[in-house]
Amino acid sequence: MTALTTVASAQSGSERRVITGLVIEANGEPIPGATLYAPESSKGAISKVDGSFSIEVSLSEKTLSVTYVGMSTVVLNLKPDKSYYKVTLYEDVAKLDEFVVTGYQTISKERATGSFAIMGKDDISKKLDTSLLKRLEGGIAGLQSRGGSELQIRGVTSLMGSSKPLIVVDGMPLEGDLSSINPSMIERVTVLKDAAAASIYGARAANGVIVINTVSGSKEGGFSLTYDGTVEVTAKPSYDYLHRLSSAQLVDLSEYVMENQLPGVTWSSLLTQKMAYPYFLGLYAKHTEGLITDAEYQAERDRLANYDNTEEIRSALLRTGLRQTHNLSMTKSGKSNRFIASVNYVGNHPTDVLSKDRSVGFSVRNLTDLSDRLSSDLSVAGNYARSYSDDGSPDALTMLYSTPSYLRLRSESGEYLYLPTERSEHSKADLLAKGLESEAYNPLRDRSLEWTRGEDSYTRINSKLSYKLLDGLALDAQLQVEKGANYRKSYSDATSYTVRQMRNSATVFENGAYVSYIPKGGQLRETRGGMTGYTARLQANYDTGFGEDHRLTALAGTEWRRIHSTSTSSYLMGYDDISLGTVPYDAAKLANLEGTLSVSESFPFDYSQDNNVSDHDDRFVSMYANFSYDYLDRYNLTGSIRIDQSNLFGTDPKIQYKPLWSLGAAWAMHKEDFMKEVTWVDRLTPRLTYGIGGNIPKVGGPYMIVKTGQYGRFNRLSGSTIVTPPNPSLTWERTATLNLGLDFAILHNRISGYIDLYDKATSNLLGTRSADPTLGWANLLMNYGSMNNRGVELTLHTINIQQSDFRWSTDFTFAYNRNRILNIDEPDKSVNGYIMSNYGVQTSGHPVNSLFALPWAGLYTTDEEGNRVEQGHPHVYTTSPDGKREAVTETQSMSDLIHVGSLTPVWNGGLTNTLEYKDLSLSFSLVYYGGHKLRNVIAPYTEGLSFVTAGTNTDADLIHAWRKEGDEDNPLTTPLLSEFPPTEGERVSWYGADIHVISGDYIKLKDVVLAYRLPSTLLRSMRLSDLTLRLQVSDIWLHAANDKGIDPEAYSFGMGTPARLPQTPTSLTLGLSVTL
Repeated sequence: MTALTTVASAQSGSERRVITGLVIEANGEPIPGATLYAPESSKGAISKVDGSFSIEVSLSEKTLSVTYVGMSTVVLNLKPDKSYYKVTLYEDVAKLDEFVVTGYQTISKERATGSFAIMGKDDISKKLDTSLLKRLEGGIAGLQSRGGSELQIRGVTSLMGSSKPLIVVDGMPLEGDLSSINPSMIERVTVLKDAAAASIYGARAANGVIVINTVSGSKEGGFSLTYDGTVEVTAKPSYDYLHRLSSAQLVDLSEYVMENQLPGVTWSSLLTQKMAYPYFLGLYAKHTEGLITDAEYQAERDRLANYDNTEEIRSALLRTGLRQTHNLSMTKSGKSNRFIASVNYVGNHPTDVLSKDRSVGFSVRNLTDLSDRLSSDLSVAGNYARSYSDDGSPDALTMLYSTPSYLRLRSESGEYLYLPTERSEHSKADLLAKGLESEAYNPLRDRSLEWTRGEDSYTRINSKLSYKLLDGLALDAQLQVEKGANYRKSYSDATSYTVRQMRNSATVFENGAYVSYIPKGGQLRETRGGMTGYTARLQANYDTGFGEDHRLTALAGTEWRRIHSTSTSSYLMGYDDISLGTVPYDAAKLANLEGTLSVSESFPFDYSQDNNVSDHDDRFVSMYANFSYDYLDRYNLTGSIRIDQSNLFGTDPKIQYKPLWSLGAAWAMHKEDFMKEVTWVDRLTPRLTYGIGGNIPKVGGPYMIVKTGQYGRFNRLSGSTIVTPPNPSLTWERTATLNLGLDFAILHNRISGYIDLYDKATSNLLGTRSADPTLGWANLLMNYGSMNNRGVELTLHTINIQQSDFRWSTDFTFAYNRNRILNIDEPDKSVNGYIMSNYGVQTSGHPVNSLFALPWAGLYTTDEEGNRVEQGHPHVYTTSPDGKREAVTETQSMSDLIHVGSLTPVWNGGLTNTLEYKDLSLSFSLVYYGGHKLRNVIAPYTEGLSFVTAGTNTDADLIHAWRKEGDEDNPLTTPLLSEFPPTEGERVSWYGADIHVISGDYIKLKDVVLAYRLPSTLLRSMRLSDLTLRLQVSDIWLHAANDKGIDPEAYSFGMGTPARLPQTPTSLTLGLSVTL
C-alpha cells in the first residue's frame, strides 16, 4: 500500500502547526482508517474515507508515522521548509500477526480488547506435520492438544456437549472435519479465548473459537508457483513397553494354578467341552491322565516357555510407516484481482500393514474488485479420501493380548498353523464329521478374506460480496455451502472365518438334517452417510473517524444456518461380489434362534444393529452486533451482543430471545505522556473483558425425542424407544467469562508477550436429575448445573541474541486451569461407579474427570486375636459406624473414597528455541503437561481358572501374585489368583487402591527441525523466489514424572482398569519447498 502524504504546515499559535495529507494504496486507492501518530506531541489521527487526514503537532515534531493493518509502516521525516510529502507503503505479509481476525471482522491488535493468540504462516510452515493440531500444540497458551488428538481451550465447560472449540474457515463455521483443510494453504490461525473475542459466535463460543484464514494472495501483483512436499518415515513400533508376561512366566503361572486349583483336570474331561481351552492346559491334562510321559511333558513345556511370538507378530503385522504429501499451489495477483489455486495429495502406509489410505484435495479462490465499491470473494475447496483395511486378522496389539505368546503363527517350514478360536479343536472336528464348515483359522492366511473399503468426500463453497454503500458504510453478503458424503463397504468372503463360524453357530437339527439359517455365500455391510450445511450471513459494517481523536467501528448482521445429516446402513447375506447377487434371510427366525450348534447353543441376531436409517436436522437463526471505539489511539472499548434461536431448544420466547453479550476495554498505556521517559517499554496494554457465551449439547429438545424402527428379538415386532422426554424450558448452557490481560514488549521488542487471568462461570449446565418415577420418568434432562474454570496464561517471546548473521530466539507458553463442578446431581452414585468409571467422575465440588481412590490396607487383615487372615486378598480401610477404622475386602461407603486429583492436565505449555545462522535454522520444541493423576497399570485381580482358560498374556506383575504366607509383606506382591471369581467390590478394592495413583506429569521433546534456505544470490541465478529444505525428527524423547514407567501418551483408562498402549514411534520427515 502507498501512503501519498501532503504535509502543509501552518502556524497555530507559537508552538503548534497542522499537518494534512492523504493515505492511498499502491494502486492509487485511498485507505480509510490508517493511523497517524506524532510521538513527541503524543497526538494521533485517523485517515478519512477518502484517505485524507489532518493532525496538529508541535513545531519541534520531527517524525510522523503512518500505519495500517498488514502494511509496512512509514515514518515521515518532517522538515520545517517543506509542506507536502509523498510516501509509499507496501503490503507486508510478515505483519499479518498485527491484526486480529474474528471471522466477522478484522481489527488492529492495538484496538483488540479480548484474549487471543495468533500463529502466522511462517510459524505454521516451519513444522512438517500433516495435522494442523500437531503444529499448534505447545505454541498457543491455553490450548490442549495432546499428541494432536484432543482439543480444548481453557478447560471443559459442558458435561453433555462437546468440549471442542468452534472451527471457522475464511469467516464461516466449518461443519466438516479439520483434516480436510490443507495446512500448506493456511495463512494464519487466530485462537479466540475469552468472551470479548469469541462471544460474537454466541451459543457456540463457550469452548473458544479457532479462526483459520487460507491464503488470499497479495495486491502487489505478480505470479508465483509453489511446490511443497514431504516424505515421513515412521519407525516400526516396539512393544517392549507393554510389559507383558513372558512365555516362561505365562507357562509357570499357568502350571502353578493348575497344580493348586485344577489338580484333577484330565484330557478326557476336556474332550467333552465345546469351549476352546489353551494349548498348555491340554498339554497339562494329557500329562495328568498319563497320555504323555514326564519327559515328553517337560520337553514340550520347555519348548513353549522358550518361544515368544512377539517378533513373529511384529514382522507379520507391522512395518516401517511411510507417508508422503505433495502440494502444488499458484497465485496470480493483479491490480484488482487475486487468484489462488492448489491441489494436494496425501498417501499413507501406516505402521499397521492391514491398512492404508490416500486423499486428494484442491482449493480455488478468486478475489476481485468489481468496481470502486463492489468486491467479491469466491472459493471452492474439496477433499476426497479413500481407505483400505484387511479385517480377516486382528491388528498386532490385539494379537499380542489375545494369543498366548508361546504359540507360533507359522511352522518352522513356513506353513500356516491354526490358532485357537471360540470352539475347542475336538468340537471343530465334530462339526466336520457332521458335514458342516471348518472353523480352522489363521489370521495371516485369512486376513484378506475380510476387508473394508471407505470413501469420504467433502466440498465447501464460500462466496462473499462486499459493497461500499456510503463513506465508511459497507454491506457484506456471504453464503457457504458444505457437502459431505461417506461410504463404507465391509465384505466377508464365503470362505472367511466369520462366515464359516456364523453358519455353524446358526445351524439346527431339523427333520433329520442339519440346517443353517445363515445363507451360503459372502456377507456385505454397507453404510452411506451424507451431510449438507448451509450458512448465510448478511452484515453491515461501519468504520469512521470523527475529529482527530475518535474512531468507531461497528457491525450488525443476521445469520441463518442449517446442518442436515443422514445415514443408512444395510446387512446382506449370501452376497457375491462379482455378480452382486444376494440371498434373503429370515431375520425374525435369527433374532432368537435356540438349540443351535454354537458353543452357547443359541444364536441371537440383532437385525437393527446393521439395518437402520438416521436423519438429523439442526437449524439456527441468529442476530448479532459488535462495536469498537477508539479514543486518542490509546483508549479502546468494545462490545458485542448476539441472539440465537434453534430447533434444538426451548419453545418459550423468554428462552429463545435471551442474548449473549460481551464488553471489553483496553488502555495503550505506553502511549501516555508519563511513559515517554520510560524508553525501555515499547508496549504496555492492560485489558479487561467480561461476557457470556454459550454451548449446544445436542441431547434433548422441546419435544419428545423417540428412536423408532427398532426390531425386538423376542416379540419380533418393530418398536420405539424414548430417548428424552419433552422439555420446552431447555436452553443454552451459558458461560460468563471475566478476563484480565496485559500485553507487553520491552527492550526494543527483545522481550514481548502477554499474560491473562480468567474466570469462566458456567450456568444452565445440562445434566440428568432424579425425578418422580410415577410421573413416567426416573430421570430428567434439565438446565440446573454449574461449573467454574479459573486460570492463568503466559506467552513469552524473547530475542536472546541478535547479530548480523546469528539470531537465537525463544518462545514459551504456559497455561494453568483449575476446573470445579459446583452443582450436579448424581442419581446412581456408588463406590463401584466412582472407581470403575468410564473416564473419571463428574461430581460436585471436584474437577471434571476426577479420580477417586480407596485407602489401601494391604493383602491381609487380622482377627480379634491379632492373627493374619484373608492373606492374598486386597483390603482397604473403612470407618465403621462406631468410628473404628477397619480393613475390609470391599466397601460401599462413599465416605471411604479419597479424591486424588483429575485425569485432565491442570497445566500445560511449550518451549521452542530457534537458532538461525545466515540461511540455516535449527529449532527444538518441547511440550509439557502436568498437575493431573493417573491410575497405574497393574496386574489383574482375577480367578485362577479364568486366567488359565483365557491362556493369554497380561501385565507382567502378575508373576508376583500371592502364593504363600508371608508373600503379603513383599511390596511387589499382587493379589492371589483366587479359587473363586472375586466380587465386583473386591476388584474395586484392588484397582481403586490409593497406592496405584501416580503422577501424570510429563515433558516431551516433540520435534527438532533443521531448515536450510538457498542464499538469495543462488536463488536469483536459478530464477527461483525460494527453495527451502527441512528435516524434522518427531517424538524423540519423553520423560514422565511417575516411577512406574507409564507413558501418559500411551495409556488407556479403560473403565477403571488401565492398560498400556503402544508408544508413539519416532518419525523422520524430509520436506522440500520451491517457489518460482
